[in-house]
Amino acid sequence: MKILLLTSGMSPAEAMWVDVLDDAGHTVDVFDAPSAQWLRRRAYHPAKVVPDWVRSWTYRSTGNAINSFYRLLVEGGDYDDVVTSGIAAGGAMARHCERGFTPLLWRGDLDFSSARVVLTEDFEALTSAAGRILLEDEYEFDKALSKGSNSAHLLHSTRPVDSLRPLLQPPSAAGAGQYPKVAVLHPERMSEARLEAYRRMLDAVAQRYGGSAEAVSAASLYRLRDAQRNRRFDDIASTRLEGFTHAVLIGVSRDHSSLADAFDAPATRDRFVVEDTIGMGFWADRAGFGRTGRGARLGEVLDEVLSGGSESGADPVQPADTVTPPTTSDDPMVPLRRIMERPVPRLYEELRAVEADGPLDVFFSTSPLEDRTNGARPQRVRNMAEALDERSPAVRVYSTPGVFERRADLIHRLLRGGRAAGLLYAENSTSPIPFDTTLNGLERLFAEFRAAGGRSAWFVRDLHWLEKDADFLDDPERKQEFIKRGLRELSIAGQGTDVLLAPCDASAVGFESLLAGLDDAEYRWAAMPPAVADANAVTPHANASETTTLLYAGGVGSFYAMDSYLQAITSLPTERFRFDFLVRPAEVENLVGFLAAHGLEDDARVAITTDELDVYAPREGVTIGTVLLDSEYARFAFPYKTVSMLEKGFPLLTYSDMAIADFVESNEIGTTCERTAASVAEALEAMSRHDYTDAIRRARVTESWTARIRQLEALLDSEREGSQPASTS
Repeated sequence: MKILLLTSGMSPAEAMWVDVLDDAGHTVDVFDAPSAQWLRRRAYHPAKVVPDWVRSWTYRSTGNAINSFYRLLVEGGDYDDVVTSGIAAGGAMARHCERGFTPLLWRGDLDFSSARVVLTEDFEALTSAAGRILLEDEYEFDKALSKGSNSAHLLHSTRPVDSLRPLLQPPSAAGAGQYPKVAVLHPERMSEARLEAYRRMLDAVAQRYGGSAEAVSAASLYRLRDAQRNRRFDDIASTRLEGFTHAVLIGVSRDHSSLADAFDAPATRDRFVVEDTIGMGFWADRAGFGRTGRGARLGEVLDEVLSGGSESGADPVQPADTVTPPTTSDDPMVPLRRIMERPVPRLYEELRAVEADGPLDVFFSTSPLEDRTNGARPQRVRNMAEALDERSPAVRVYSTPGVFERRADLIHRLLRGGRAAGLLYAENSTSPIPFDTTLNGLERLFAEFRAAGGRSAWFVRDLHWLEKDADFLDDPERKQEFIKRGLRELSIAGQGTDVLLAPCDASAVGFESLLAGLDDAEYRWAAMPPAVADANAVTPHANASETTTLLYAGGVGSFYAMDSYLQAITSLPTERFRFDFLVRPAEVENLVGFLAAHGLEDDARVAITTDELDVYAPREGVTIGTVLLDSEYARFAFPYKTVSMLEKGFPLLTYSDMAIADFVESNEIGTTCERTAASVAEALEAMSRHDYTDAIRRARVTESWTARIRQLEALLDSEREGSQPASTS
């Protein structure tokens, strides 16, 4: 077959397609739309010369001349198929040609703001012209809807990779240098501070085995200039990874899944690890790949790989210079054509929830999932959504009108078509939903879901906008309108679902007090704290050290006062305790001021880091997490760092009147103390001599996100049966 690949640049994602198409026996020409140049073409193609004016902005969206050039580009090659890669290529094809094509978009291609006019226009042209677009996962489907897509959303096909050369060196070929050598493959524009934190963590693991870890940009494994010189992807990537025996993919990029596909070949599949981002988690599920983790857990997974003996460190069965000859079954165009020829409605989405059997589950969040392992709300929303998916794949709905209307319409059609309603779980944000169409739609959705026999709950994160001293708006009229909208949202949720959820019982009490006199409705409240994500969990270590590190992680300021704690640690034995403070870069100065007030600014036991908690590397010995907040806020809040510390394997110290005190004591994962320096110091001395390992292991099971789903199901069962009412405040 003759194939034209129209690209939006050239990186491993596109280069791998060229290799596997070549290996399957196809003739592939490659034209890059942004730079308007041939990267590969047959000598007899009539459009081999690209006029200078094709690159001009003035011809980009108007003019018959550029349309004629693209028609010549496509029709002159007598191609059997045209495949576009990326938004710029898809937009160009949609704008200038009327011929059908296969539009591929990669993870992250839709991560642009409306201020990026060129990309916005390209996507509008693409979704207007293409009846379907192929995306890498459901998370990208969500983004396409938020950009106004009116195309069907289908998943990429898998590509055969057995004909590619292995990208990593076999351990025996590492030579006299350090072994192992780990490539930390990262997105090109990743935060330098976070990248360095990951590299240090993974390098420390590699050093245990006499090796090292080095950062390598994923995009650097194949560049536009490599395509201009007609180089194969596997030749270039394996050369640039020369000497590397193992790989860890962190973050997300348009190239990550392509590289993961390549590493998952027989010769190297036991020697790489993948960070459990949303997108790469989806890749791992489809590939049946289990070596994933987040934050410090990623280092532990790498350690398991490096210590695996024959399973991970031995030479592969297949020699490094051997590849599997391609067969007709390895032709990547076969599944790609099958996808494009599949009869689906224009607004169809290839969602697992649609394809699954059984009752329909729904996950609603006022804002979309964020691919982060830091930030309390993004983590909670993502973890609860994924836990619900483990029970049964759920349709995700967000408050943004474009997303809400299309997904809500899908749910209505499924329910009216006879699909049974299962469980609907919803979360609010820190601000009320600003869209009347969404609020009206939620009323209808809740009503129909309940009528279909479904059960539902709405989680209220906070109602800070009802606090008397809240200063989020200066204009009194706007503030009242804000409150009015928030109360309407709560009323729709409270009357439309079976129960309202709060982070803890104390939070529910606080919410009711804020609502007193503003809303006369009697809402049903139950506690639903955050939980432990298995992907973050690091093996806890028993107390076998003479030295204890006390970790404070969080904000620094009047809202997060810590006077009692700082006064307490000045009295602890110098030789037995060390003090780590993990804070935001902007708050280091505030912390230094607090430390100076207690004579700790020059104390050798004190260490300050601005790393995120998920990649925090504890010092040698035992670490105790401190959640000691001297503000009123702490009495009603459930700080997310509580479960983050539990994921790290650290026992916790908190005040006895904080909302999390019962959580800590009932799970026996720490202790509580009074709000005095003497009580804090006494509790820390006692904790440093106690082994919490077994309790932490138990709590990670009973307080997991999977357990939260079971807890929610039991709660809703009791609500329906009326046998055991939810806790009220």
